[in-house]
Amino acid sequence: MTKLTRLCPNCMKVFYTVGGAFANECPHCGYSFVKKRAYKRTKKSVSCTFVYRGTSYTATTRNVSKSGVCIEYQYIGEHLPKDAVLKFSSRSLNIDTPARLVWTKELSTRKAVAGLKFLKAGSTETTEKG
Repeated sequence: MTKLTRLCPNCMKVFYTVGGAFANECPHCGYSFVKKRAYKRTKKSVSCTFVYRGTSYTATTRNVSKSGVCIEYQYIGEHLPKDAVLKFSSRSLNIDTPARLVWTKELSTRKAVAGLKFLKAGSTETTEKG
């Protein structure tokens, strides 16, 4: 049986896991090793648009935070590829920014939901991929 030694970055105490199991939190102080969201998401359903490779798409937001947005959209052919960089805008939210597609999930034929992360102005990631 494999015994792994872990060091908590919060309390600096050593603890062990057995058999390759991953501990989600420190047994001493409760520090969580699971990455948490940096900003709170707010449910908000408003119309928005995004442009990818010169094609404009209409979408509806599901939720929004300071760092990104979840959208629902329809597509023809294949849905957008992961890491695609696009231009996102919503007048209702007063947002007009480049964004990167972090994840996508097909809901039905030609309908998908996607998570977008807003990119900072001047970022090296603001060029189209794909």
